[in-house]
Amino acid sequence: MIIRNSEPGPTIHLNVPALTFPSEEALVEHLLEREQSDECRFLFRGQALEYRRRWPLVDGPFRDLVEKDLVHRRCWRFEPESMPLPIPLVRETLNLPSLIPTNTRAYERYLQSSETEWQDDAFDDMMVYFWTAVCTFFIGLACRLLNDRDGLKWLESQWHSDYPALYKLRSVGQHYGMDTGLLDATSSIQVALWFATHEFHSGLYRPWSHAILYVIDRQGLREVEDWVRSIPEHEGEFDAATVDIRETPATFAPRASRQQGWSLVGWDHPRLVINMVARGFLFRCDFCTRNGPSAANSLTRDYLVPTVDPMALLFRHFWTKQPRSLRDAQDWIDRYWNVAAKTRVVLDEDGTWFEQLSSSISVIYDYYVLNQQKVFGGGPPGGPLGGDR
Repeated sequence: MIIRNSEPGPTIHLNVPALTFPSEEALVEHLLEREQSDECRFLFRGQALEYRRRWPLVDGPFRDLVEKDLVHRRCWRFEPESMPLPIPLVRETLNLPSLIPTNTRAYERYLQSSETEWQDDAFDDMMVYFWTAVCTFFIGLACRLLNDRDGLKWLESQWHSDYPALYKLRSVGQHYGMDTGLLDATSSIQVALWFATHEFHSGLYRPWSHAILYVIDRQGLREVEDWVRSIPEHEGEFDAATVDIRETPATFAPRASRQQGWSLVGWDHPRLVINMVARGFLFRCDFCTRNGPSAANSLTRDYLVPTVDPMALLFRHFWTKQPRSLRDAQDWIDRYWNVAAKTRVVLDEDGTWFEQLSSSISVIYDYYVLNQQKVFGGGPPGGPLGGDR
């Protein structure tokens, strides 16, 4: 049961160390001076704003905060200043910088409001398995429609090497609007700069606006990931990882390679962000845009989000809305898988649904390949997946 406290108590604030630059040019010059070898020592994330989160969202039971939880006390601002440790960890005690996945933001909004569109089971582990199966289905279908044998080999290799996490497969969904629990980052300063300074949907530059570029020390992140995984209370079940997705085949999903993408796992855990900030492995660059983009900020939306994109077409056709309950997920299955499945695929907790899907997936693929003109409509030369219309 969710217990909400009516009045949050004292608060302690954590701020990401920030450097302020007068222009894009000054920022880029500073970043290029840092070591960035082929091994991608630093990762970047561009945003228009810094988001904050209050944690925990609900009252415990949580153990009290002690000195070691803060890592370095100097990184924190206490309200009131005289607040002594240990501190009872009640609702909204911590005010943290927010680099969290979209599904975590959705869960926080669900807990903090009376919104009824979402159901609590939308955030169950079962939904993660469902997302992963959907991403796998989209990739397999795209490869079959395109007759992309190399793509199918890549899919098979990911399945055998990374099951059951399958982060690279889930990252495909992340790049096309699915709430997957992953956080996007890039090894390219140019890409991060574009996302910090442009409107995503229109591709228009935002002149005379505030912008933020986060810099993540990947070597330090590996240390923190190991630390988070080893926390005894997780019992080995919590994962934190940095996943290179740049080699995702561009034939069916070009965004990952063009955006020099990486997927970050585990950033919904407050202790990961606290540790990264307190140990100096995460910092923020603040700057203001000018009348137009700098020479280094030369990428375009057409390059980063290309028009010819088979995966974008499939997501636009199949994934019009994120399921907000397991009932929604079952409705999706009935509409898109059970239309051709040998036996009805029904979500359940014991995993039978996945066996049902596995036994029918070839039939489902055949249905869409044989009926592609009917299902997807007409298209340019080369078939309906020839362009992102």
